Amino acid sequence: MRFSKFTALTPEKTTFLLGSDITRGLTQKQVDFNLSKYGANTLRDNTVSWVQILLKQVQSSFIYLLLFAALISLVLGEKTDAFFIIIFVFINCGLGFFHEYRSEKTIQLLRKFVAAEAHVIRGGVLKTLDTKELVVGDIVVLEAGDLVPADIRLISLTDFAVDESALSGESVTVRKRNAALKKNVGHIFLAENILFSGTHVVSGQARGVVIAVGKETQMGRISNLATSTISEGTFEKELRKLSGFILKLVFSTLLLVFVLNIFVKPGGADLIKLSLFSIALAVSVIPEALPVVATFALSAGALNLAKKQVVVKRLAAIEDLGSIEVLCSDKTGTLTENKLEVREVLSADMGKTLFYGGICSSDIVDKKNANNSFDLAIH
Repeated sequence: MRFSKFTALTPEKTTFLLGSDITRGLTQKQVDFNLSKYGANTLRDNTVSWVQILLKQVQSSFIYLLLFAALISLVLGEKTDAFFIIIFVFINCGLGFFHEYRSEKTIQLLRKFVAAEAHVIRGGVLKTLDTKELVVGDIVVLEAGDLVPADIRLISLTDFAVDESALSGESVTVRKRNAALKKNVGHIFLAENILFSGTHVVSGQARGVVIAVGKETQMGRISNLATSTISEGTFEKELRKLSGFILKLVFSTLLLVFVLNIFVKPGGADLIKLSLFSIALAVSVIPEALPVVATFALSAGALNLAKKQVVVKRLAAIEDLGSIEVLCSDKTGTLTENKLEVREVLSADMGKTLFYGGICSSDIVDKKNANNSFDLAIH
């Protein structure tokens, strides 16, 4: 459900349209109805199984070429060559599987640290529920430190501000209001009365009504777009081109040797021996160790990045990272931490300094002014 249609509506009108009550929230009957109508507050599970990761390692034209070479070597009786080619394939697939499987497990572990509870008013009673149980029309209560569990139209607030950097990339704190806007707005930067799923409350308290859950939230739409877009990296493209070139070279060699021998020995050419010789010559052109060498190089890069706490989800992406010539980035909140730090105190009256420092700390503890950078630094 698009948030823009609610930006110009009053809180009362919004809750009415969603079948909710601005003070008492939803009844259990309304919860069941809205759940069936709008869906649950869950995103599509993008967990990749170990079988999928393993099959992905084999889905390479170069691997197919090596397996073909191993098969031909067996047919020609070259068991040693076939054995080593198979070993190369196993090493290559094993290294890729190890790194990508470990990365997937790390990502799954990080998901467990996401806040999974929300304070909701249902039937006039304030309850603490799992965020997966939220439905459109629920009245949610938020305060500083909370993670916004769904897209929400604000009803009431006190000194309320949020960090929307997870959604917009902007590290500057955004002040919110609950009044209806003059017209519908469809851009997140202009939606002053809407909270978006995945953003963080940095100060104040607020109450709002859920207008979108799960894949219909802004974060859900972005997540769906990111997971449905399959991008082939530079490394895969170049390896695919190389394997295609080698494959063409193999068949060209087969054809050329075969035809030349027939013309040179028009009546005495042994077609069976000639075919076996041509195939053996073509197999010798294939660089069996190339994928293994490339995977070893990428694995070394992945291990170095892992030491710096970087999770490499796709091994081939390291080559793309190394090819970057110009990197454009935000400074505040990305290269810098966007926070002040007290290093030294110089005061003529240390008593007053401690007194004012205590006031700043109490604001942070009471979550009244938790977005003030000076208060945070002193606290």
